[in-house]
Amino acid sequence: MSSTLDSNNSISKKTIRKIKKIVYERLQPLGFVKCGKILHRFVDGDISQVVCFKGRFSPDGTADLFWISLGIRVPECQTRQFVITEPLKDYYDYGECNLQSGLCGGQGPGTAFWLDGSKSEQIIEDITRQLEDEVIPAFETLSSRDNILRYRKDYPNFFHFRSMLVEEAMIWGRRGNLDEASRLFNLHYQKALAEYTYEFENGHQFFLHKGGSVSYLNPKTNQSETVCAPCTGYYTIFGADRGHLNYLEGLAEKLGINISQSTKQADAEKENSGALIKTHDDVLNITNGDSFNEYLLRKYGGEAVPFCEAMMDGDTVSCVYSDEFVALRARTLGVSAEEYRSKMHVYNALKKDYSQLRLWFGKDTFCQANLLTLLAYLEEIGYGGSVVLIYIDDGTFEIKSPKIDIKLGCRKIGFYKKIYEKILVSKCRSEKFGSLISKAFDLYFDYHSDDGALACLVRENLHMDDTALVTLLLEKSSEYGLSELQAERLIKKYRSE
Repeated sequence: MSSTLDSNNSISKKTIRKIKKIVYERLQPLGFVKCGKILHRFVDGDISQVVCFKGRFSPDGTADLFWISLGIRVPECQTRQFVITEPLKDYYDYGECNLQSGLCGGQGPGTAFWLDGSKSEQIIEDITRQLEDEVIPAFETLSSRDNILRYRKDYPNFFHFRSMLVEEAMIWGRRGNLDEASRLFNLHYQKALAEYTYEFENGHQFFLHKGGSVSYLNPKTNQSETVCAPCTGYYTIFGADRGHLNYLEGLAEKLGINISQSTKQADAEKENSGALIKTHDDVLNITNGDSFNEYLLRKYGGEAVPFCEAMMDGDTVSCVYSDEFVALRARTLGVSAEEYRSKMHVYNALKKDYSQLRLWFGKDTFCQANLLTLLAYLEEIGYGGSVVLIYIDDGTFEIKSPKIDIKLGCRKIGFYKKIYEKILVSKCRSEKFGSLISKAFDLYFDYHSDDGALACLVRENLHMDDTALVTLLLEKSSEYGLSELQAERLIKKYRSE
């Protein structure tokens, strides 16, 4: 049951008033003013910084929840205009901000505080600490367009753009640099186009319970189709939606951006990418999934195959791609062994000899678990060529680190094979990681814990419907790399408790 903070008579009312008073007294000297339930200030002329207070109360006035949301509104990002003509309002609300976050109530930025009367002082102390250590430094740093462009990436789990490349393009366009605005806009458009093209050709997996059905418009045939589920599982539907591309094309026309890059521009980007894709027959690129694989092939050519797995979930065995491995992983993913084998692209590709393998993966837990399995497999088969690892941003496809030369262990005593067996097979922690990201595997064990951050986040927000809760989970779990399907499974697990 929702209610305004001032009308609620629960025991938490005094705590809420005290929290709001402390926050305001600390922010007022920095130029923040009270505007109803929010605190607001302008920086760099017309950029808004917002602190918003929200509460939720149970019918009997107990177990109160309280949020402190944080936002930054850059006008051109909100209005989608390089030239702003609308007059400034006195203040802007949290919902109008394109950079959003919140204080941590225990399970990551933006989660709620449980206002237990017995812990009021502890909550107030925690909020005060976050205000001093995180909120004020972030607001002070991100107080101009230059600083937002330069330092926003220093706050990956605090402030995030809803659509990073487009929003950065809007800022560059507002500053008058149309070339950079066009370059960033095109990067986002090409990524969206690659995703749509893949889904158009291959469809996507959709979970249905037995007896359930889903209807959609197939863009290939322009006919309405319905898939019915004779049993619970995943079904391929061909309902690729071009809505986002249409929006981007309309926005590009409005902004005067040409989304058709010339061959000269494409070649220049390719040359400066920092990791050229060789088109020689003896080089194989192995990517973190279908979307990036399609992007890589379309943009650079060469040979590339995706590593299609979700090793972050379920159990596994020591011998990768053995019959036992295939049977176990197929059950975990809810597919037949035949369907699983049809997607063993790496296994099939490596029947041919390559002098070099280039591995394109992200740093989140999902990618790291898959990468560990791949490295273990390369040691298992005694691959003798060179192996290069290139870390990428899963969202933008940008290269995030210089090329890393991977040194594989020998076939009998594999370095990565030992780590694979310890973490993914035996479910034990490892002290060695090589070129892998150790934090990703800390989050792997957190993901599988009933007391982990994601489990607590789900339990804390079970009052939300599934769609809203999936969205919240995906927003708060970027370092885990969760898919929508994994988020749905987590929610189902804890709703059934």
